[in-house]
Amino acid sequence: MTRAEDRARARALLPDAAARVFAREGFTGASVEAIAESAGCSIGALYSNFSSEEALFL
Repeated sequence: MTRAEDRARARALLPDAAARVFAREGFTGASVEAIAESAGCSIGALYSNFSSEEALFL
């Protein structure tokens, strides 16, 4: 998989993973680590696609 494909995959998976974690843990209880793990991505992949946990939430 190319770097661009990997980034696109992460960008597609992260919002759904974040929604699951936010629903389970609440916004204040959710962590970027839990979101990244749920998506099968690294924390770096999360931050390369979204500037913050808040940006991902929105």
